[in-house]
Amino acid sequence: MTLVRSGIGCVAVVAMFVASATLGQERPPKHKGIFSRLKVGQSVSIKDEGAAVSISYLDGAVPLAFKVTEVSENHIVVEDIAGVREMVVPVYAVKSVTRMKTKFK
Repeated sequence: MTLVRSGIGCVAVVAMFVASATLGQERPPKHKGIFSRLKVGQSVSIKDEGAAVSISYLDGAVPLAFKVTEVSENHIVVEDIAGVREMVVPVYAVKSVTRMKTKFK
């Protein structure tokens, strides 16, 4: 009986150490991919550059040709302003993502 109690006590102590070690760890930082600055609901412009596309957006709330509906590390989904066409843009088809400033210091 004493052996069983000491075994349970050891298991409890080990469980506390494991729990405290995992709770104290910091979460890894989010991936900083090419789409990291794009947000759902944001207006963007997409220009065909031949083998790839260029995506641009304004830092103000100016409506552009497309609206971002989904953002992932490996693709984005955009919808045209009429709501008729939805397009998936994979990361390998993007030449650049450009922010155009509307406010200067």
